[in-house]
Amino acid sequence: MKIALHTSKFKAWKQLVAVACFGLFTSMSAHADDPVAGATLFTANCATSGCHQTATPLTSNASKIFNARNARSWIQSNINSNNSGMGRLSSMTAQQVANVAAYLGNSPSSLTFASTNVGVTAATQTVTVKAALVNGPALSALTVSASGDFARSGGTCGTTLATGPTGCTVIVSFTPTAAGTRTGTLSISHSGTLTPIAIALSGTGAGAPTPAPVASITPTSLTLASTAIGNTSAAQSVTVSNTGTAALSLSAITLSNTADYLISGGTCAAGGSVAAAGSCTISVAFRPAAGATGARNGTLSITHNAAGSPGSVTLTGTATAAPAPVAALAPVSLSYGSLNVGTAASAQTVTLTNSGNAALTLGTLSISSGTEFSISGGTCTAGGTVAAAASCTISVGFTPSAAGARSANLVVTHNAAGGQSTTSLSGTGVALTPVIGVSPTTLSFTQTVSTTSTAQTVTVSNSGTGPLTLSALTLTGTAAADYTRGGTCTPSTVVAAGANCTVTFTFTPGAVGARNASLAITHNAAGSPSSITLNGTGTAAPTPAISLNATTRTFTSQVVATTSASQSVTVSNSGTAPLTFSALTLTGTASGDFTRGGTCTPTTVLAAAGTCTVTFTFTPGAVGARSASLTLTSDASNGAASISLSGTGTAAPAPAVLLLPGSLAFGNQTDSVTSTARSITLQNTGSAALNIASITATSGYAVTHNCGASLAAAASCQLSVTFTPAGLGAAPGSVSVASNAAGSPHSVTLTGTGVAASPVLAWVGSTTTQAFGNLTVGSAATTQTLSLINNGPGAVTLSGFTLAGANLADYSVSGGTCSLGPLAQGASCTLTLSFAPGAVGARSATLQVTSTGTNPPDVALTGTGTAPAQPAATLSSTALSFTAVTGAAAADQTLTLQSSGNATLNVTGLRIASGNFTLAPAATNGCSATPFDLLPGQSCAMSIGWSSSANGTETGTVEIDTSASVSPVQVAIQATRADPVVTPTPTPVTSNSGGGGCSIARGNTLLDPTLWLLALAAAGVLWYRRVRR
Repeated sequence: MKIALHTSKFKAWKQLVAVACFGLFTSMSAHADDPVAGATLFTANCATSGCHQTATPLTSNASKIFNARNARSWIQSNINSNNSGMGRLSSMTAQQVANVAAYLGNSPSSLTFASTNVGVTAATQTVTVKAALVNGPALSALTVSASGDFARSGGTCGTTLATGPTGCTVIVSFTPTAAGTRTGTLSISHSGTLTPIAIALSGTGAGAPTPAPVASITPTSLTLASTAIGNTSAAQSVTVSNTGTAALSLSAITLSNTADYLISGGTCAAGGSVAAAGSCTISVAFRPAAGATGARNGTLSITHNAAGSPGSVTLTGTATAAPAPVAALAPVSLSYGSLNVGTAASAQTVTLTNSGNAALTLGTLSISSGTEFSISGGTCTAGGTVAAAASCTISVGFTPSAAGARSANLVVTHNAAGGQSTTSLSGTGVALTPVIGVSPTTLSFTQTVSTTSTAQTVTVSNSGTGPLTLSALTLTGTAAADYTRGGTCTPSTVVAAGANCTVTFTFTPGAVGARNASLAITHNAAGSPSSITLNGTGTAAPTPAISLNATTRTFTSQVVATTSASQSVTVSNSGTAPLTFSALTLTGTASGDFTRGGTCTPTTVLAAAGTCTVTFTFTPGAVGARSASLTLTSDASNGAASISLSGTGTAAPAPAVLLLPGSLAFGNQTDSVTSTARSITLQNTGSAALNIASITATSGYAVTHNCGASLAAAASCQLSVTFTPAGLGAAPGSVSVASNAAGSPHSVTLTGTGVAASPVLAWVGSTTTQAFGNLTVGSAATTQTLSLINNGPGAVTLSGFTLAGANLADYSVSGGTCSLGPLAQGASCTLTLSFAPGAVGARSATLQVTSTGTNPPDVALTGTGTAPAQPAATLSSTALSFTAVTGAAAADQTLTLQSSGNATLNVTGLRIASGNFTLAPAATNGCSATPFDLLPGQSCAMSIGWSSSANGTETGTVEIDTSASVSPVQVAIQATRADPVVTPTPTPVTSNSGGGGCSIARGNTLLDPTLWLLALAAAGVLWYRRVRR
């Protein structure tokens, strides 16, 4: 890198770098030539070929151009003679050459400052530093220093400098410390070449100047806080500084607007002085005059003996209105409605709010007229105050002294505008009169003949203002004798205003059917007499009935002498009277295999609509089908009930041993040399854990294994067998497994022959495992290839390629070049293995090679069968149950179907297969009309209803056809309807005083059509109940 400098004060130029790949230069800030244009020209004409074609472009011409001190003719001659490749610039004009020279760098050899008084700093001069680098890294380690009375006093240069024409600046100052010529050096060093650059600095120190003050006033303007008229703002300060060399005299400090502003303090004083380099302060506050509004301006003037006197500070402030209270009562009116004469209303509250910005002073709190309205409390007090933005309350009561409209005003006097605030008060006095109320006006009873019902109550109330006098209570009607009256209401009762009395009735029907009457109450209120309608129905004595939610219970296969999980049957009393059991009897050829439990016992009594449960467990005493039945004997009107029980006894689980392969042939093996290991799979094919006592091999053979002390049902483990001949010739042997399985011990036959020397077979790549990865069950088989080599000595005869292990059927030897027969020493062949999983999960086997030589190690084959995508259907319930009482509808039930597989579920049918039931889409997420599809995880809902209205138990089935493996899916339905338990309850009807209702409620005529309809309905019910019996 190169560096060059220029200043605005120096006119002679020194060329530091001519045509160079990079450099640093300085320039005058007011140069006539254009270094930016020069950078563009230099980049376009020189930088593309590394500036010059010589190896050291700067060596030959840098010093010449440096000494030439910006002699452009010298630069031009180098261009003309193509000195160091500068002929590349030959097409440029003289001005363009000057621009390139300005870009590449011209630096002053010195800076000279004007004569300056001792101790005074001269005007600064600026040097611009630029990097002439076209394509390259930025300059680093940039440092600038000045010596003597000269100093660097600013500029933008840091420790690095980027390439290009922009550059950075160094500001140089001169402060002579003595008279005469003063010299120094500005030194600029950097990470490039030609460093450091030194610029000579010179200036002259003149004699000391005449001392003089210099005044500085800060700030020159003040904005004071907005202030209410009559208040004074916080003060703000003005600082007067003397930056001169003599004392600053202050002859006057004045304000142009003394009405709104005041000098509130400070250290400056008129007639005082400020020493050189000293300062003082003036504090100014804003106090707007009365009547002033908005912006208020002024000027602070300071007269002194320095240049520029007087100095001034602009003052600005905003005057706001003086604080005042603002009073308001809310609400502006109160209404107490209608009240009985002499009755006090609940007090109501009026709030007095001061929304102003000054305290509100209260005078008096009064009612404008009369004594019916009164101030009864609150937080407002006469002579008190309410702070700005605060409030207080006044409680006002009302007690009318006469009938009719009553009114007055609440008056509060205060010091706010208007002097007082008011709230109008109103209410109405009501004369004393009784008003009767009867509730309910109709009572309904249903009761067994000759038995007495529980009492029902009618309330007689007085909602008027005067006493209610009862003079007579009279029972009438064809069945009046069936009712008995009681209660606190009597023919002489007087009911005070707001009070009540009661009339009670019990019903003892004398016959089956409708039994009606009415009670007339004579009184002194309007609408006398008032009537109470009594509707009663006599019913025959109730009877019990038994029903079961299931009549069979089937148990899954159970091991003999072990007990199953329990199953239950719910027993219900669907009759109208308590159901009493007398016996629960188990019978049948295998009754001893079933154990009864639950809450139903021979002494149980079930209330009408009550339930109990019978539970069963199954402990088979023998293998095979086992059955029994339970008979429930009771006083039910429909006789005894029975439950059929069935189950199957199975034998106890036991382990079983399977060893694969059943024999191992090691072939020829060099005497006293251990063969490669061969594998045997031990599998527990039984239904219980296999306990292994020992695994041993006969002499000449050794066995190791990964089997534990116990092997779970369907699990397997591996045995590894080696052959070490103890001499020449055949060496038969075996591996034995002793266990708790039948037929123990189990063995595998071992054969091998000891020979003097035997060819050795090996897998190319020393393969001992072959992994086939994941493959979908049922898809085409995948293949892999193994290479087998005969390492000698001599030829070997291949006698077998055998698959063994738990899943050997999933693997096959499907091809390759290996065949049964001889394989020469050094020769190799291939075996192609296929994998087609027969089930989901890990699948393993072992490849074994037999020969006349030393066999290669067994190869462990592994793969995983993955399940194909299958749809599946799941229902929210496998059984639905409806329960309803006679004459009432059963609520619909919701059944949700979900696609729980990993493939789309095709739904082709939704139907009720049997029973009086209905199926429709549910209101939310309803199933579409078939056929439709559900993606995995999706669901839809069906609404199942019971359409029958008959009493009894009914069953049915919902069937759903889908593409799942199990189709159709069935949901069992059971519905039961029975007579309700009768509990008399009053039925409110409209009072005769209010009008409406049917004529039967008033009993005006025997030709009333409603009466006849009710009679016919009662006759129908009696006939139906008789038929049911």
